[in-house]
Amino acid sequence: MDMKRILAPDVRTALRMVREQLGPDALVLSNRRVAEGVEILAAPAAARATPPPQPLPCEAVPPPLTPLPLESPFADVQSELRSMRSFLEARLAEMSSERAAYGPGIEACVAPAHPYRNTQSAGAGTGCGNRPAGELG
Repeated sequence: MDMKRILAPDVRTALRMVREQLGPDALVLSNRRVAEGVEILAAPAAARATPPPQPLPCEAVPPPLTPLPLESPFADVQSELRSMRSFLEARLAEMSSERAAYGPGIEACVAPAHPYRNTQSAGAGTGCGNRPAGELG
């Protein structure tokens, strides 16, 4: 890289000298104050390592998203979830049949006319309390 050291009494003069000697597109690499005034280290525009970035054209459209392949990394997780679902469905069916074998559940202890009143303490005659069926407490 071709660099040039420029000394001047002030920054304005130093930058004018850079433009005169290296062109208006010169690249200023460093600047600092020294006993003589200001030191600027600069290089001509042609010395740039990479060209300046160009704007994207207006019609630049990102590529469409590609769908995941059929064998995705989540295939084993999906398989495990299916397995767990079938296990839970089977277990719920077993619990339902076991519950039917024990007779009426808590539903028998709730009066249909008063769904929020527990008839166990009121004794609605369903075997959940010890009062006759007609009495409500």
